[in-house]
Amino acid sequence: MCKYIRKSKTGPKQDFYIHPSAIVDEDVKIGNNTKIWHFSHVFKQHQLGANCSLGQNVNIGNNVLIGNNVKFKITYLYMKV
Repeated sequence: MCKYIRKSKTGPKQDFYIHPSAIVDEDVKIGNNTKIWHFSHVFKQHQLGANCSLGQNVNIGNNVLIGNNVKFKITYLYMKV
């Protein structure tokens, strides 16, 4: 299991899990105790709250905000501009 701890210069450290096959783009904010599972993709400028779970094959598009305690299974979310 790969567990990441992201240290911030301006705030507290964040503790979350990203599966090795998942893709998380730059400029993504991930809340504490959040898990991103197999083959999922989180695109740039995304914010994911604490205690969330992105199941296998979940894709979250650009500029999406997800609150705390949310669970997704095989989902594609995109914001229309």
